[in-house]
Amino acid sequence: MQIAEQMRHQERRQRRGNPNWVAGVSGNPAGRSKAARDARVAAKMAELAVEFGGVSALSSIDRTLLRQAAELLMRRPQGADDHVRIVNAVNRILGGLRKRRPPVPVSNLRTHLRERARQAPGEFVQANHDDR
Repeated sequence: MQIAEQMRHQERRQRRGNPNWVAGVSGNPAGRSKAARDARVAAKMAELAVEFGGVSALSSIDRTLLRQAAELLMRRPQGADDHVRIVNAVNRILGGLRKRRPPVPVSNLRTHLRERARQAPGEFVQANHDDR
């Protein structure tokens, strides 16, 4: 009797991890892959980097900071105070980048839109209007 009880106790001690996890069941029920998430973050980075001349114009440190800002913007806030914290953190990150790298001047809106369309093709619809 005592041996059987000891064996059950040892079996319980040997199990590791969360006891609620079931073998063979996905821990990612939404089905979104890491590659899809990385693509969304990269698109957000490209959007944020336009004012700095694009992602390729940034140094590696600036790209890292921009990635952090993009990842924060992709988070779903748990409440109003969490939303404010995220917005403030992104504002501080982008403010620091703006101090280090002044914004690239844009001559006019049409030139700006052409540049953005060249950086992210298929994202913008170009109208057939002549330059005025």
